[in-house]
Amino acid sequence: MAAQNRQVLGLQDEIDGAKPAGWAGEAADAAAENLRARCQELEDLAARLSAAVKIIDDTE
Repeated sequence: MAAQNRQVLGLQDEIDGAKPAGWAGEAADAAAENLRARCQELEDLAARLSAAVKIIDDTE
């Protein structure tokens, strides 16, 4: 679980750099909104994984 958490956290640079480059109009707006939603989901997952790893480490 700790390894998966590190993997998700390691994706932060790629997530931050992901932009619908060269797009314009409604498609670009929709892609950017979808990207924001996926980024938020990944950040939430990373937070939950971090909490789970801490709980497991504390009990060992």
